[in-house]
Amino acid sequence: MGALAMIEDEKWTESYKTYQKIFEKFVSESNSGKKLHDVETELFDDIMELGKQMLQEHLDAHGNGDVGAAIVREDGKILNHKREGSNQLATQFGKVNVNPQGYGQRSENRIFPLKEELSLPERSFSYPLQKKVCFEAIKGPYSRVTETLDGYTKAHVSKQQIEHMACYLRKPTYG
Repeated sequence: MGALAMIEDEKWTESYKTYQKIFEKFVSESNSGKKLHDVETELFDDIMELGKQMLQEHLDAHGNGDVGAAIVREDGKILNHKREGSNQLATQFGKVNVNPQGYGQRSENRIFPLKEELSLPERSFSYPLQKKVCFEAIKGPYSRVTETLDGYTKAHVSKQQIEHMACYLRKPTYG
């Protein structure tokens, strides 16, 4: 499906409208006499909001991962208790909503086809955001990590969350 056909699809119209508004604002402000740093700051904020909106629409376009009445695991176990989850995923652009359909059975772990399809993280932080947290966490105090992330992403990650994430990501994994 080409980009123009996708824009005509209702799932993408809001982000396209936002893109048009940003572009029109940028072009009209080019003659407004604003200082470059003001234009850059506004443009960054607008583009981050557009990125968040596009990520949300990308998730929405995939639906909730419902694959029918039940899932049959490799071991033959039928998982037919369905329940849609409701999660927020913190990304570099801000928080987006993910509502994956889960399949389970009493005393069995749930399977979420959408999480597998999109390789969603187990934790409520996107992989690129986790990478930034780790990169910043090795540089110094966790309180500074929060300040730094607040400065160049739209994801607020608390000091406690950074500490927990840094410990979790440091644990060795054995194959």
